[in-house]
Amino acid sequence: MASIRLPTSKEQNQSKGYAFVEFSNNASLQKSLKLHETKLLGRAINIELTVGGGGNKAQNRQEKLKLKNAKLMEERVCNPFCFYFFSL
Repeated sequence: MASIRLPTSKEQNQSKGYAFVEFSNNASLQKSLKLHETKLLGRAINIELTVGGGGNKAQNRQEKLKLKNAKLMEERVCNPFCFYFFSL
């Protein structure tokens, strides 16, 4: 992994329940995608692809994200041993 960002609530200074993870190589990314719907510290996790650059307002960014996740879902349907996305 290259970096991890764990957003926190300003009011309570607690984790919002999700993280952004940047990978330094594709092999690490692929390993993490296989952890979708597994448990971490007793909680189910989801692993999702995102489009870098921060924010979710730009239409182009949203379209790129939809295409990436659609391709990922298609691959998962074809490969039942593959798992999905990341959020606590």
